[in-house]
Amino acid sequence: MRQRLVLMVPVVAIVGVWFGTALPTATPRTTDEDHMLAVQVFLDRARYSPGEIDGVGGANTDGAIDAFERATGQRVDRAVAAEREP
Repeated sequence: MRQRLVLMVPVVAIVGVWFGTALPTATPRTTDEDHMLAVQVFLDRARYSPGEIDGVGGANTDGAIDAFERATGQRVDRAVAAEREP
């Protein structure tokens, strides 16, 4: 049974390529760290330094978020989401 399973995996992949169908892949999940990294990159590009761009919030990132939101009247989350839209 195990040998049959080992042989079937490459066959399924080849048949999928032959007929133009892809094997299912895992959908990447967005983590809080990914979101914070996007916020930090956005703030840095907007010239509001979040300090070290590491995906981890802190006092510098909080200060940059506050400064951005006071200066522009926009929420950072909405600005980041708008920038990511195609």
